[in-house]
Amino acid sequence: MSLCRLISMLWIVVSLSVPVGAAERKVLFAAMDDWPPFIIDTGGVSSDSGFDGFDQELLQELASRSGVEIYLLRYPFARSLQDLKVGKIDLITSLAKTPQREKYIGYFSQPYYQCHTAFYAQPNVAKVIRDYNDLKGRKIGYMRGSVYFERFDNDASLNKDPVLSESQLPGKLLKGRNSVFVGTDCQMDYLLIKNGLSDQIVKTAYRPTQAVNLYIGYSKAAGIDREVLRLDAAMTQLIAEGWVQRLARNYFGP
Repeated sequence: MSLCRLISMLWIVVSLSVPVGAAERKVLFAAMDDWPPFIIDTGGVSSDSGFDGFDQELLQELASRSGVEIYLLRYPFARSLQDLKVGKIDLITSLAKTPQREKYIGYFSQPYYQCHTAFYAQPNVAKVIRDYNDLKGRKIGYMRGSVYFERFDNDASLNKDPVLSESQLPGKLLKGRNSVFVGTDCQMDYLLIKNGLSDQIVKTAYRPTQAVNLYIGYSKAAGIDREVLRLDAAMTQLIAEGWVQRLARNYFGP
């Protein structure tokens, strides 16, 4: 048998083994950074993807309904924003929308959950922080790359101390390295309860009124408009069906 004939036969076998349409299918990569209960990094122990949580279940259902394959990547949040600019990664979840981010990140048409910004401190400090001005002169922990509300984000007069992960904030507070920290209530409340810290760290008397809508964002530089249209249509369907609301109850209760 000639070499050319053998190659031709092998090509036929390979072609038959590939599902129809697979050549056009693009795998999308989603950046994931530990942010319970939305993103729970299991280290591969309890999940094939290495992640559990609200966002993992949501992406899995979106992939199933849209036919778009999504691969989850462990990715520090601040670096994921940088790599979204140039299309090194495709998707990111639990993302707040800002004008600055909209320059390089597109957003699905609807948010899938809403949280609120909150400040946290030990009880004796929390009760005396009654308005925004009471934050001045205090060392305030926050997550690098996150946005909370415009006044705080742009206030250079405050003494802000960045961390790479919000899970670091309670420990730094209890060790006296910060006197207060800012977070997103739906995530931080869950974290404090899970770690038995909800009596030691509480919300301040000052409560910002700003809501934080959480979206799935995508890289405008990645060239995935076709896949995004399919995923966004699936998201709209999930929200309309009440599927997302039922998923939320599994993590946050009624």
